[in-house]
Amino acid sequence: MPSHVLQSPSKSAGPGSDTGRKKRVGFLYYPLTFVWFVLAMTWPLLKWVMAMDCLVQLLRMFWHWKTPGIHAGWTFMLHYGAMIGVYLFILGFKPKGLD
Repeated sequence: MPSHVLQSPSKSAGPGSDTGRKKRVGFLYYPLTFVWFVLAMTWPLLKWVMAMDCLVQLLRMFWHWKTPGIHAGWTFMLHYGAMIGVYLFILGFKPKGLD
């Protein structure tokens, strides 16, 4: 008799194994998938727009370097961080079925 027939179901179906149940996804999975799809489809144009925005903010930061109350350095860092965040989101998040 084969050895897998003799095993009890608790040993053969350990935690994380597919037992025929439908896998649940978080409630944010489908909105994130939609956002990822829109960003991925517009990425060739969006990366240029975001890069030009960061360039303008960088030049603005240099222009207002010693001007108190403008906070151009923080604005540049915010725009640059958003660009990097979108880039990492597009690279890191892959919806199921695209692997």
